[in-house]
Amino acid sequence: MSKTGLTVVYCPVRGIPEVKQINRNDDIRGLIGGWMEAVRIEAEGEIYILLCDEEGKLKNSEPNFFMENDVIVGDIVILSSKGEEFASLTESDIEKVTRWIKRQRKAKFCTKCKEIFYNHPAISRRDGSGICPDCGVAEALEDFINR
Repeated sequence: MSKTGLTVVYCPVRGIPEVKQINRNDDIRGLIGGWMEAVRIEAEGEIYILLCDEEGKLKNSEPNFFMENDVIVGDIVILSSKGEEFASLTESDIEKVTRWIKRQRKAKFCTKCKEIFYNHPAISRRDGSGICPDCGVAEALEDFINR
């Protein structure tokens, strides 16, 4: 870590992503609220490191966003890496990461097929929950056929 610290994107559960300067791993743990779990993410062709509380789900932390059939809970920090070391984000990296976060936050979880989707949800005819458009069409066709 450089003497000036690292430039990272901090993304609280409630709130907008913000750029922060951090100096130590303790600063990261303070931001995410616990011990670090590193998750590799890809944003616009670049690889970044997402850090979250490794016990966030056990603590019943609030969901931040969905990602690849999973939910990321609690506040997160995203940074870059050089080899085995954490590295600062550049201005370009910050723009890419911010766009990635916005896209992930638009993701929704279908209660029927258990997949993540980004379109406007359909309303289940069975229980009124939000479901993906494909499952909505399937339910409508099933009801039409079974009339």
